[in-house]
Amino acid sequence: VFGFFTAIFLIYVFFEWDYDYSKYKVECNTKISTKDLVGYYIKFRMRRNAHYDEDGVYISDFGPLTGKHHFTTAIAQVGLASYEEYLATREQKYRKKFLAQADWLASAQLKIDSKFGLWREDFDVIGHGVQAPWSSAMAQAQAISVLLRAYQLTGKDAYLKSAQMGMSAFLSLIHI
Repeated sequence: VFGFFTAIFLIYVFFEWDYDYSKYKVECNTKISTKDLVGYYIKFRMRRNAHYDEDGVYISDFGPLTGKHHFTTAIAQVGLASYEEYLATREQKYRKKFLAQADWLASAQLKIDSKFGLWREDFDVIGHGVQAPWSSAMAQAQAISVLLRAYQLTGKDAYLKSAQMGMSAFLSLIHI
């Protein structure tokens, strides 16, 4: 009986059934177009105290156990945030930062064959049992979003080809 009430108490404390979650709402973009790719549906913010490599590509710092890595999801989110800033301000520094992320995404894609590509992470996720190499559907989708916007902005076919190859991963059966 004690265990049951302890469990209920812990659920209440940790999940706070009557907690007001409105302050945690994700800010969504209301300027969505079916014709042009404008802002992403989530407004990502620029990351403070961010680390970038010599090419201007974001580097995630996972601390002393995992270290610093190019992390596809974070790179895509920095790209999307930079794109948002560029659309809002038309400042070239944001365009340059956006295209640096897009260039990395296009070049880092693992091409399985001429029509199939994905992004793989080269680090273990300590404490979660995930060992390198691993892939993420969220990273795949956000990378595609960046690449499509880069294509729309520049007209460079390499971005479109990479996005198409990334989309093929969602349409393929993968045997592990």
